[in-house]
Amino acid sequence: MYSLSNNYKPTFPMQLVTIAIVSIPIWSLLGIKVFIFHAFAFYFLARTLFLSKGKSELRISWSIIMLFFFIATYGVSLMINSINEPIQRVVGSFYNFSFWLMGFFIILAVYNSNLEVSYFRKLSKSIRNFGLFSGYLGLFLIILWYAIDLKVYYINSLFGQFFLANAPNIIKSSSLINLIRTDYMLGSTFPRLSLFNLYPTALGITTSFILSFTYYYHKTNKRKRLSIKMIFEYVIISIPLVFSLSRTVIITTLICLFFFYFLFSKKNKKFLLKIVLLCMVLLVPVILFSKFENLLNQIIQSREGSSDLRGYVYEKALSYFYQNPIIGTGVKFEEPGIPIPIGSHSTFIGVLMKTGSLGFFTLFAFLSITLFIWYKKIHIFKNENLIIWKVVGFNFISFTLWMVTEDIDAPQIVAFLYFFNISLIYSNISKHTKGELE
Repeated sequence: MYSLSNNYKPTFPMQLVTIAIVSIPIWSLLGIKVFIFHAFAFYFLARTLFLSKGKSELRISWSIIMLFFFIATYGVSLMINSINEPIQRVVGSFYNFSFWLMGFFIILAVYNSNLEVSYFRKLSKSIRNFGLFSGYLGLFLIILWYAIDLKVYYINSLFGQFFLANAPNIIKSSSLINLIRTDYMLGSTFPRLSLFNLYPTALGITTSFILSFTYYYHKTNKRKRLSIKMIFEYVIISIPLVFSLSRTVIITTLICLFFFYFLFSKKNKKFLLKIVLLCMVLLVPVILFSKFENLLNQIIQSREGSSDLRGYVYEKALSYFYQNPIIGTGVKFEEPGIPIPIGSHSTFIGVLMKTGSLGFFTLFAFLSITLFIWYKKIHIFKNENLIIWKVVGFNFISFTLWMVTEDIDAPQIVAFLYFFNISLIYSNISKHTKGELE
């Protein structure tokens, strides 16, 4: 990393992160969700640079430089390839690009700031309260769906109604609050929640984030034992996740829970190995009779239209990549009859198409190094600090797995939470290694 010998760091304004998260319903109703999280990110970095002026220089690690190289590659590709594209598609593509800048600003701001680790308790309490609000709202909407046949319900935001009528689809859709709709799964209709998120799968991963911080809140509370009240809270907060009907989120959450339980439960490792081996033995006859394949097919085809659409979009995105293998296409493309742009529904396939091999491998390097940094530091934590590190790692892995089939450069709430979570891996949490938080 590069830095002056001066170790001065301004304090990062964690209270603003709390405001950004708990005020999501307000940002949504006003319609400023389109840019408010970008504004927070810009303010975080500008504030850090201003307070550090004359006291210390900007510090940046090699892994963050990899993220910068990815963004630079993306920017160059976008400028080269957007010349002959329709203006709405260009504006939409630059908006996609802006999410990576937002992430870079947040990570750099936190890396150059002093993080008050003790504020995590306040942050986790606020996130848990927001989760309860979302859960109760989701439950109310589901009851209405069954009681009065509420097939779809959305609200047009204030800003969207007056200013975004002719905006690109990605911006215009962000100004709508799609609280609930009807969807088809396994041959039946179900209520499907989005609440204040751009779409249901974004709500699912957001709820996963909320549950992880609720876990931290309960584990650091005076009453650490699991109680009926805690179980009730987990159930209420989980309602949006379950009724997001997101296969990706539910599967990745289960995978991460198993992985983390195995990673951190030393005394249970032998027991877990026995369970895994037993499951493998039991699965052998199932596989032989093709039952497993049928089950997998049922999951994949539970919303057949969605799965078929993804497959087509992935195939087209890869074909564009083969035509532009070095720096990619820069922009996503729209095709008649296809409701989503080519390059959507997978962050990594989209990155491969838009930024080519160069962009893909620099992003892959950044994420791999970030995971390595998190794993390398596990052993230095104890007690509450270890709980923080578990939560941060859980979110990083689950969000990154989610990105295999979803976009990070469209849902504003998810992107803000993801990059804030990554920034914690680059923060000074590792310096607070006492038994209790300071």
